Amino acid sequence: MGILYSSNDLNKSTFSFFNTKMVLSLNLECEGELYREFYGRIIDQIPLLLASGRVPLSTKQLMERRIEVRDADFGKQYKGTAHEASIQAVRDSIWTNYFDTGDGVLYHPDGKIKVVVNAPFLRSLNPESKLSNGALVLSDELYAQTTDAPEFTREQVEKERFATVWLALAQDDTELLKEYRKAVAEELKTRYNYEGQNMNVFLAPAKNVTTGRSCCVNRCGDGSNADGNGDLDGGDGRLVGVVPEAQGLVARSASPEKNALEKRKAAFTLEEIVELTKDLLQEGKETELREKLSSLYK
Repeated sequence: MGILYSSNDLNKSTFSFFNTKMVLSLNLECEGELYREFYGRIIDQIPLLLASGRVPLSTKQLMERRIEVRDADFGKQYKGTAHEASIQAVRDSIWTNYFDTGDGVLYHPDGKIKVVVNAPFLRSLNPESKLSNGALVLSDELYAQTTDAPEFTREQVEKERFATVWLALAQDDTELLKEYRKAVAEELKTRYNYEGQNMNVFLAPAKNVTTGRSCCVNRCGDGSNADGNGDLDGGDGRLVGVVPEAQGLVARSASPEKNALEKRKAAFTLEEIVELTKDLLQEGKETELREKLSSLYK
């Protein structure tokens, strides 16, 4: 089963109990506030998020963050200190909660859909936006003009959800999708002793007008589904605003070997870099190099 139809945000969590507003730990103290939660109706929260100088978290960024917090080195500077509990708090917040993303699904009356990454139509939302049953009412012209988004039939999604909707949400990063699928399966096994199907796709039924909705990624306990049938005026919306500095913060590469190399390069201290390069510098240039690089180590 690859495609399901949900209603009334049922798949944000199985029971309304889990929709209770909680304070999430999205950042380690050393990271600052890279990620900030915006909870409530999406039509209300989008203007506030954008006004704060942030952009909505994408599905790809959420996948990367969920993988990042599982790494053994995540928060290693806090291990053995009074802040050690914050490492697991961030892991739990990221994995055991649903998140509405800045990615959208466009629904055409003929039944076809388009997956729009960092959807402009979502960023235009405000409390006065015209909605129909929780979806933004759009035009057939906008659907046709959105040429940079992949289009799928429901039959295609039914047949292969990973090669269609999930790959589009991963922005065609096949390695990321592969790694995320593995991480979801492992988290389900570890946290819930569950080894069944996960990462389903939920779509809204076709209407007589073109509409748009946000894609919500469910919490791990609900299978980390991609739910494209959430209401934009539902009171339990949960967006995350990302500061521009966090864009691409989780550097990814095509191979584990290159990832390991990137981690090693990132491990060099400022003084190690100066020491390694001093023979290549003109006499007296060590101080200048140290000054130019110091901002990267603040």
